[in-house]
Amino acid sequence: TLLLWGIWFCTTYAYTGFNVFLTRLLEAKNITTSNVYRDALLYSAAGVPGSLMGSRLVESALGRKWTMVISTGITACCMMLFYLVNNEAEVIAMSCLMNVASM
Repeated sequence: TLLLWGIWFCTTYAYTGFNVFLTRLLEAKNITTSNVYRDALLYSAAGVPGSLMGSRLVESALGRKWTMVISTGITACCMMLFYLVNNEAEVIAMSCLMNVASM
């Protein structure tokens, strides 16, 4: 249980840090977002189905441990793929996918 709490804490900390520094990451790639508030709403709204899905998966046959493993793996893949984005639409898509995956 302590190991799962530690993984959850580190994932949540990294996720929050990613969202805080998202604008700096985009500035480094010369990508500007035209509507910041719309984008923030999309990112946040995408997290709702992920939370609901995570709560269902924890109680399923997968259990807590495998739900955490799968969620962390998908989130890590999304963060690595985020490095390849080149325009605003890709930023929105990858950020939404990351929010869904980080249950």
